[in-house]
Amino acid sequence: IKSEVSDSKLAFSLTARPGAKFSKYGVDRYEHSTLAPTIMLKYTQGLEGVFGSDFKYIILQFYYYQPILLSSYGRLVLNVEAGKNFNAVPLALQNIIPGNQAYNLMPNTFALLNYYEFVADQYFTFQAEHHFNGKILSYIPLIKKLKLREVAFYRTAVGTLNQSSVLINSSNLILKAPNKPYYEYGFGIENIGFGNVRILRIDFNWRGNYLENPEARKFGIKFGLQAYF
Repeated sequence: IKSEVSDSKLAFSLTARPGAKFSKYGVDRYEHSTLAPTIMLKYTQGLEGVFGSDFKYIILQFYYYQPILLSSYGRLVLNVEAGKNFNAVPLALQNIIPGNQAYNLMPNTFALLNYYEFVADQYFTFQAEHHFNGKILSYIPLIKKLKLREVAFYRTAVGTLNQSSVLINSSNLILKAPNKPYYEYGFGIENIGFGNVRILRIDFNWRGNYLENPEARKFGIKFGLQAYF
């Protein structure tokens, strides 16, 4: 039994931004605001024996980000991620479905998952967030003067975990994967502030299932600052 893990690895990533527009000034490159998607493929190779590294493993990951403008109904933002670990490795090198136990907003995480609540050899996550840009609140008297904007979101994750990946770990944590898709949903209010300074956002989150998990949170409020135009 070891209490520490030594890891050496090589990671290669390929990113595509079809339709993106850039301008250059000297050696600096600046990206223009567009609806271009982001497509990323990443390959990670663990190097056993290199600088004392303990494990040889291969991880393949895919990421897709796409903003979609829906005319006067606002903007829809999609995030898709998938990954697979081809070897049995300890928890420190595994794929963790990212949870957020803090009170602040964290992008591409699940607001009501605890840290290490779900671990997976292979996984798929999907997150959709729609910014209505005040389409609903602008019809409510008095409230419309506050210039608030509403946002709705849905997040889900599914994955599997081999028994060999469970047995290699010796800890008090119960390792499990979301074999049945985990999901959470909610809404938020953004563009909160005064005058031209409106960078506060508050989200209200509900957990859809796995309510029987230890210390599972059914509801949570997150807040944070964002520059959204």
